[in-house]
Amino acid sequence: MEKNSMNTSVRVLEHAVRLVTRAASKSTSATQPGRSIGELGNYVKRLRRLAEEGKKEEFFKVFRNAQMKLITVVCEMHS
Repeated sequence: MEKNSMNTSVRVLEHAVRLVTRAASKSTSATQPGRSIGELGNYVKRLRRLAEEGKKEEFFKVFRNAQMKLITVVCEMHS
């Protein structure tokens, strides 16, 4: 069950990253958060690997960091 919840968390984060990426590409803002979006993609890859390995504690630390990065990117887009 734990591995299933980790995989679900990764899928939800991945979907959020896709939405933010799409919104950023249509944004007219002068500051494009391209590098930060690339970092989010790296978080998704790392989280997938950690979920496969079953490293629960490290997974949730990285997941929390990814959530904060996602919030940062969204704030950059709306500033």
